[in-house]
Amino acid sequence: MTATPPANGISVRQTVLEIITTLRPHHDGITEATPLAELGLDSLDRLALAIRIEQTIGVVLTGPVLPGLRSIADVIDTVTNGAPQ
Repeated sequence: MTATPPANGISVRQTVLEIITTLRPHHDGITEATPLAELGLDSLDRLALAIRIEQTIGVVLTGPVLPGLRSIADVIDTVTNGAPQ
C-alpha cells in the first residue's frame, strides 16, 4: 500500500519527521539522513512508529519490514513507495 497524504495536506516526509520527533523529543537536528539506531529506536519504538504512521497516513508497515528500516529516509521511502519485494 502506498501513502495517501494526510487530509491536512502535510507531506508524508513532514509527517514522518513529526512522528519521529514526538518519539524522540530530546534529539536535535533530526533529518531524513538520521539513522534510526542513532535515535535509539528499539523494536518497541519501531512498532510505535508503525502504529502512528498507520493512524496518521493509513499505511501499514508490517513486522518483517520494520527491522530493515535503517534511516528516516528508509521509513519515508517505504511509506511512500511500499516495502521492497
